[in-house]
Amino acid sequence: MVSIAIETVFVIDRDPVIRRATELLLHHAGLQALAFRSQDEFLDQYENSQIACLITELPRDGVSGLVTLGNTCENLPVIVLTAEADIPTVVAAMKHGVQDFLQKPIDPQLLLTAVRESLWISSDRRQRNLAFAQTANRFCAITSREREILQLLVTGKSNKQIAAEVGIALKTVQHHRASLMAKTGALNIADLVRLSLNLSGLPIIQAASRVDQYLG
Repeated sequence: MVSIAIETVFVIDRDPVIRRATELLLHHAGLQALAFRSQDEFLDQYENSQIACLITELPRDGVSGLVTLGNTCENLPVIVLTAEADIPTVVAAMKHGVQDFLQKPIDPQLLLTAVRESLWISSDRRQRNLAFAQTANRFCAITSREREILQLLVTGKSNKQIAAEVGIALKTVQHHRASLMAKTGALNIADLVRLSLNLSGLPIIQAASRVDQYLG
């Protein structure tokens, strides 16, 4: 596995001349670049946890190749360079997460602008993912009883209503609420509900599985 620096620009092109020219352009602009001859070669060495973007020619299999990239490299902004793409291909590629589509021959300044924008997007996504992973990690510390009470708090139930529904003392509910606040780092009940809703639709254990990827 290649050790990949922060803010790396990956390049995929079958043509060694174009590949080298693109790599040199990026180096002269002060950017870290790694070039590959094929999508398979790139995917064999890519780690989905860096601030990075990808410049690639349109894969031989067209949009399906871009779908493979999108599924494997979910956080990676992709810039496609081609002289052949028609409008339906461009539209389909954008729907599958391609960040930019540039026609060959490429204007160097236009490409560098697209690269810098893509790196900013990658950095922003990483920060959001880090925050998400940290929240999920904190929520993993709560007990099954605390999770039950949290679900009732999210629906707007009061401590007294929760105590009656769960069948425990009011003081016990208050104790669990205090524990929830401490474990999750919530500032107040409204913040606790907000944090919980940010994870809604994704089981806590599944959400926390991202922790190793973004914090490891």
